[in-house]
Amino acid sequence: MKKLISLSLAAIIALSVVILPETASAHDFTYEQMADMLNSMDILHGDGTGYNFEGMLTRAQFTKLAITSSQYKNSVPIATHTSPYNDVKYTHWAAGYIKTATANSVISGYPDATFRPDGYVKTEEAVTILLKLLGYTNEDFGGEWPYGQMGIAANIGLMDNVTSQTGGIMTRLDAIAMIYNMLTLNSKDGSAYISKLGYKYLEDVILIASSKEDTTVDTDSAYTSLGLYKVKKSFDFSNIGRCGDAVLKTANNELAGFFPSNQNIASYTVDSVRGEDIWISDNGMAKLLNAQSNTTVYEKSNKSTLSAMVSQIDSGDKITVVTNENGYVSYMLANLNEVLAFEDNTSEVYAVAAVLGDSIIVNHNGINKTLSIPSSATAYYDSSKTTFGALSSKAAAGDVVS
Repeated sequence: MKKLISLSLAAIIALSVVILPETASAHDFTYEQMADMLNSMDILHGDGTGYNFEGMLTRAQFTKLAITSSQYKNSVPIATHTSPYNDVKYTHWAAGYIKTATANSVISGYPDATFRPDGYVKTEEAVTILLKLLGYTNEDFGGEWPYGQMGIAANIGLMDNVTSQTGGIMTRLDAIAMIYNMLTLNSKDGSAYISKLGYKYLEDVILIASSKEDTTVDTDSAYTSLGLYKVKKSFDFSNIGRCGDAVLKTANNELAGFFPSNQNIASYTVDSVRGEDIWISDNGMAKLLNAQSNTTVYEKSNKSTLSAMVSQIDSGDKITVVTNENGYVSYMLANLNEVLAFEDNTSEVYAVAAVLGDSIIVNHNGINKTLSIPSSATAYYDSSKTTFGALSSKAAAGDVVS
């Protein structure tokens, strides 16, 4: 059974941290996060200094963005020997994208057989291209250009967060917002558009644990509220504990990107547990964590409620409280210290103060000392039998030794 170590505080002031249930809401992306999402899907790349949001896009540039965010992405020829339009020679850098878009009726040129690749793309032209990728046709638009297209785009949410209006020139910022909207919409046939690209959009997913928090999780994976997923080497594990939206590459069950929502995360050390009351230490003061019993608590890869978990929480444990921008607590994470039990004649209880190499320094009655135990001595770590020598690499400050 886990031992308790009570921490004495010079002054204990009873403060309440009230936990209220959170109302779920959609994640509002910033433009930077929208661009990061497109980057994670290999649709958009910065120039080394950022995404150049204010830059204006040519018709050729937008055509490339549209095709790389479509199911036709992998059918673009590396090189072409035919010119798709009179003013787009086969040597043009965007010839392959323009040819692919034309072949699949995504774009069309002007009556004089030109495309004008270097002309700036207008809002209604960009809208028409993306609507065609979503499965809409000229029959859906009606005969009065471009009001049919703009009406459909506004109704389905394609124009959300887009500042450019009919007749205006598209900036990279508007293009990013528009393509992000397309990726989160359903196609005309009712299917999720992003699925055609081999991805799935995950909303309100919580990153719960990596291999650091839970040794049963592989180093190339992350455990979430929706299950276990592979992650890239560049994955930002500093977001563990946060909730946000994610893009899942379905072929290998890998999180291509994670985009945290606006939350406040505060970590505390448990001072004591008195019945169902949890007292936490915060900057030298004790606060009463007055949590509702049905608050969701994650401990490693386990999901529970505070009422079910409170009996397992002890002094010295770590509690992370996650609140949204309105101050409501969404959920909590508990990092429970392991009990380190040694098979010898001692019946003393110590708190690990530090681990220096193979030496475990413990605190007992306010005095630090190094454990003098042979490395071959039998020890038990979380019910698993091992040796003291092997255990020293697992011990950490705050663990309890008995």
